[in-house]
Amino acid sequence: MHAMTDERWLGFFRACADTLEVKPAPLSAPVEDGSWCSWTTFSRLTDAVGYWSGPLPTAAELRDTYLGHGQNWSQYFTYTQVCHVIVPRVFVWERAVPGQFEQGKTLQDIDAVAETLRALDIPHRLTSLVLEVKCY
Repeated sequence: MHAMTDERWLGFFRACADTLEVKPAPLSAPVEDGSWCSWTTFSRLTDAVGYWSGPLPTAAELRDTYLGHGQNWSQYFTYTQVCHVIVPRVFVWERAVPGQFEQGKTLQDIDAVAETLRALDIPHRLTSLVLEVKCY
């Protein structure tokens, strides 16, 4: 595929955080004014072939060589561990309020993120459904 350096991963996550105006959000479920993505690591692919889903990391979580923990991604990841991130164009959110259940869809401007990534020469794939960076 292609090599993602620490600098490129930092650029990718910064482009997402800035363009999509990512803010702290609960990891358990998408929220109406939040962001959403799925990601995996090389070790997770070999251990369980699993992906996590949650809000994108906030700008405050971004470090030069790793993603800090404690906000949107509840654990620490070095950029060299991350091998696939998928950002959907649309995600569904749900919430229960007294006496009713609400559901809706949030559009993420992945076209604008892709434009920033192209300007930064960060490899990615943009489709009608998702923006992704894949290292395998």
